[in-house]
Amino acid sequence: MKNIIKVIVYIGIFCINSFFTNVYAQISYDYNFESGAKIEVLSDSLVYSKDTLQYRDIVLLTTQDLQNPNDTLAYSSSRWFYFKMRGVKGDSLNVKFKGSDSERAFYSYDNKNFIRFSEDEYSEVQIRKRFTKDSVYIAYFKPYTFTKSREKIEEWLKHKCVDTINIGYSYKGLPLTVVKITDNRYADSLKKVVWIQSRVHPSESPASFWTEGFVERLFSENNLLRKAVFYIIPMCNPDGVYGGYSRSDSRGVNHEGNYNSDSLTTSVEVKAIKKYFSLVQSKNKGVSMFLNIHAQVANKSSYWIHSAESSSQYLFRKKLLMSYFTSILEYKSRGVDGYNDRRDKVPEGWIWKNWGDSCVAITFELPYAYYCDTEFLVTPENLKNYGSKMVDVVANFLDIRTSQGVIIDDIKIPTRRCVWKRKKLEEDGLLYGKTYLTSKRRKSRLEFEITELEEGEWRCYEWIANPQTEKQRRENERDTIFDNNYWHEVGTYEVEADKVLNVKFTYHKGEVVDAFLFRKKEKEVVYN
Repeated sequence: MKNIIKVIVYIGIFCINSFFTNVYAQISYDYNFESGAKIEVLSDSLVYSKDTLQYRDIVLLTTQDLQNPNDTLAYSSSRWFYFKMRGVKGDSLNVKFKGSDSERAFYSYDNKNFIRFSEDEYSEVQIRKRFTKDSVYIAYFKPYTFTKSREKIEEWLKHKCVDTINIGYSYKGLPLTVVKITDNRYADSLKKVVWIQSRVHPSESPASFWTEGFVERLFSENNLLRKAVFYIIPMCNPDGVYGGYSRSDSRGVNHEGNYNSDSLTTSVEVKAIKKYFSLVQSKNKGVSMFLNIHAQVANKSSYWIHSAESSSQYLFRKKLLMSYFTSILEYKSRGVDGYNDRRDKVPEGWIWKNWGDSCVAITFELPYAYYCDTEFLVTPENLKNYGSKMVDVVANFLDIRTSQGVIIDDIKIPTRRCVWKRKKLEEDGLLYGKTYLTSKRRKSRLEFEITELEEGEWRCYEWIANPQTEKQRRENERDTIFDNNYWHEVGTYEVEADKVLNVKFTYHKGEVVDAFLFRKKEKEVVYN
C-alpha cells in the first residue's frame, strides 16, 4: 500500500511539474530574421484570482543600439522591436515592454499582413490579448525591410523615367542606391533638382511607405518630370534597417548627426551620400530642395524649420510657405511644426555651410500612431497616399504645375483698369512670388483665366497674407505667424474637358490679393 501511495504521489508531482513546465516553456522567441530586434525576457509569471488562472504576465526589455563610438555620451535608442512569439494560442497574455515608447504596435500571423492592435488590446506600452494562432509577429510599426526596398526599386526600373545609381556600399557591403526620376528626353541642365532621402533612422519605417507613394505618383506627372529631376535615396542606412536597430547603424553611429565629423569618424554611408550630393550640385545648376524624411513619436506630421537668425530670412520664409501648403492636406494641421537653430552636424546644417540658401533643406517628420487628431490613425496605405499628395507641395515650391495642383501668382491685370496697384514683396507679410495687388476702389473686380486643367471638380483657395506687427516680426512669434497667414477656400469649380476656366472675384478698397491655389477634389478621407 505504501508503495502504491508513493507511486500516486510521484505521478501527481510529475503531472503538476509537467503542467507548469508546459505553461512556462511553451512560449519561445525568435528575432533572427531581417529587421528583427533582440528582446530580453525580464519576467514571466502567472496571475491567479481565487485559484483560477487569469493571464500570463510577461515583461520584455527592448535592446538598445550599440554605443556610438564617435560620442560615448550620446543616447542609445531602444525604440524598435520586431520579433516572433511561438506557443501563444489560447493564452491570455499581458506583455509589457521596457525601453520602448510604442503607442499602438502591430501584429501579424504570417509576417506579411500586419494589423494594428486596438486601443483595448494595446496601451501604456503593453499588449493585452488572446491570440488565435500559435505563432505571432509583434512589431513597433509595420516593417519595411531592405529586401522590400530592393524589390520596389526593381519594379520602378520598369518605367522609362527611372534610372538607378550605385553610389557606394554600407559598412557591411549592402548597396547604397540613388533612384533618379526624370523625363530623359529633356536635358537635365535645364531642370530644377530635388533631393530626397529616407530611412536614416532604421526604425522609422513610415518614411519608406511615404517615399513609395511619392515615387509612384511621379510616374504620372509628365509636366513635372519634363522640368525637374528627382534624386531619391530610399534607404540611407541599409545596415541599420537590415539589422533591426532603432536610430543607428550596425556600429552604433547615428548618421543624422554625422555630417560634420572628421574623415576618420564619418560613416562610409554618409561619406558616399555627401560625395554624390556634391557631384549633383556641381553637374546641375545647384539643388533646389533637399527633403529629409523621418518619423517621430509625436502624433503629428510636421517640419523642422530653422530660425531665420541661424540660416536666412529667405529660407525661413520658403519653409513656412511649404508648411502652409502641406497644411491644406488632411494629414497636417497648421502651426504644429518644430523650430530650432541650425545644427551643422545634421544634413541641413552641412548643406547650409556649403551652399547657403541656394538649397532649401528641411526635415519632414511623419507620425507612427495618429495624425493631427486622435481619430485619424496612421496606416501604411494612407502614408503612401500622403507621399503621393506631397508631390504637389514640392511642385508648388518649384513653381511647376501638376495634374492635381496649380498655383496662380503674380496675376496679370489689364492696365486700362486703374483699380489695382501692384506692389513688390515686403517684409511685413508672408507672400508668394515677387509682387502682390491691392485694391484702389470701393469695389475692384479681378478676373483671370486658367488653362489645361484636367476635367473634374477643383477647389480654389486664396492665400491670405496679413501683415505682422513690428513686435511680432522682431520676436519671431511663430504661433502668431500661423494665425495671420493661411489658405482660405473660396469656391469650387467644375471644369469641362478642354475648356478654359474663367475666375472672377470682387474686392473692397485696400484688400490684398497675392496668390490662388487650385486643387483637384478627391474622395473624402476615410478615417481608419
